[in-house]
Amino acid sequence: MKTINFITALSPRRHKELTRWYQLSTLLLIAILAAITITTGRQYLLFAALNKQVAQETATTFTTTMNNMHALKLQEQELEKKLASIAPFATPKNNPAHILDLIHKTMSGSSFIESVVLDKTTITMVVLCAQTAQAMEIISSLQKLPELEGLTLQSLQPQQHAEQSVVRVMMKATLQTGVA
Repeated sequence: MKTINFITALSPRRHKELTRWYQLSTLLLIAILAAITITTGRQYLLFAALNKQVAQETATTFTTTMNNMHALKLQEQELEKKLASIAPFATPKNNPAHILDLIHKTMSGSSFIESVVLDKTTITMVVLCAQTAQAMEIISSLQKLPELEGLTLQSLQPQQHAEQSVVRVMMKATLQTGVA
């Protein structure tokens, strides 16, 4: 081959080899890129399908959890309603047993509660005492209780009880607002 402008020209055989190498390299490059694209595309589709499945399971789980949470809130509201109706009696101040316990504690050893009638707003008591002075002490101590407002003496009667003379005292009081 001749040298033209200091450049050596390629022989036709060498030119065909380079052309084949270039075409084969381009073809291999396109095949590799196609294989990578196909593999990546399949992996992306698989990833998208798994994400969709996880999202559906999460949504199902979330819906189930929300339904359970809603049911529990309804149960909690029902329990709070029941608790609200019970609460006034749960506190010692509003409990009739507390009032009866206070009355019993004010009684001395020789006086006894014969009967107690407890309404929503009033209480009527009949107490047996050994002496009139003791009955007056019980009345004055019961008047000091904040749970009983306006304690009044209804009757004071001497009686014969079990071969002893006793004084039968009948008292009436208004319960403090919110009690019983």
